[in-house]
Amino acid sequence: MLIELWADPADTLLIEHDVEIHRHVLPAARRCREPWCSWPYNGPGFKSNGDPQLRESLGCTRFSRKLMQGEPDLVALAASVNQGLPPGDWRRMDAQISPLLKQRGYEVHVHQPPVLHHHVYPNEGCACGKEHE
Repeated sequence: MLIELWADPADTLLIEHDVEIHRHVLPAARRCREPWCSWPYNGPGFKSNGDPQLRESLGCTRFSRKLMQGEPDLVALAASVNQGLPPGDWRRMDAQISPLLKQRGYEVHVHQPPVLHHHVYPNEGCACGKEHE
């Protein structure tokens, strides 16, 4: 999907299925002029780590049209690295895209407040911080 989006550049906001956005996300995404934005959320170790928030994952991320046009090979290159998974597997795309962007001189613009991540981690529970039945 990312390769298809990159082929037809437009300001793009990705929201993963287990991320719950808040009322500030869409207006901020429309207004922001930074090329690469994210809204942080809790990741692994959220109960024990001093700063568990993921800031460069794809859970709630915006890429500008200008970035996509300026880096047309970025997603195809990221998808070509497999790390033991099928090329382009969603579980490694963020781990490939972020370093490539940094190598090319970009830094993520982190918006606040964080969004909620509804992912259950072993021995920690749901990353949103609530208990679910």
